[in-house]
Amino acid sequence: MKFRFCGQLDCPDWVLTEIPTLSKIDAVRMRLLLKQIAADKSVITNYSKVSQHTNDLSGPNEIKGALACIHFILTMSAKYNISSDVLLAEIQQLGLPKDCSEALVSHYSAEVHNIQKSLNETSFRKSSLKDVKWRVDHVIESSNNEECELNTQVQMILEVDNKPHLSNSENNLLCVELDGDKFAVLHQELRRAKEIITKL
Repeated sequence: MKFRFCGQLDCPDWVLTEIPTLSKIDAVRMRLLLKQIAADKSVITNYSKVSQHTNDLSGPNEIKGALACIHFILTMSAKYNISSDVLLAEIQQLGLPKDCSEALVSHYSAEVHNIQKSLNETSFRKSSLKDVKWRVDHVIESSNNEECELNTQVQMILEVDNKPHLSNSENNLLCVELDGDKFAVLHQELRRAKEIITKL
């Protein structure tokens, strides 16, 4: 069976295996457990409290499995921008109890933008655009027959981080100059590309 929060693919077998483990946690403890998870980075903020909210689980392996399952559901749902209603229906189809599912989806609704921001910042990329500065110049050119022609020149200065995975990397400045016609074509193509990406 295909699931939207899995990118229209089958749910991984290990997640299916961990659902019964996750089901052992009641809704109240699930809410408390989720509060201990830094959802934007999927890092446990207080391990001592985590153990208090997972008394129903037997041993560290089940705790790690439950946390990994929660992490997968939250991050994959945010990655594919799944609505809360769809996520609620799909995790219940996996066998997660309704009250536990509602607690998880409530947390997802509150933190989805933070999760997406973290995914965007930590995703692998060769370079990262930090800033764009631009200006438009109108240049008057005259020919031998004294006819004047107004030309538009667009200058863009791009600040690029070529090593975004390094905290101490230095940014490079790239200068691009285009005439008005070429810039209009570039702007149209970028808008079209953005529309296509938004629909994905």
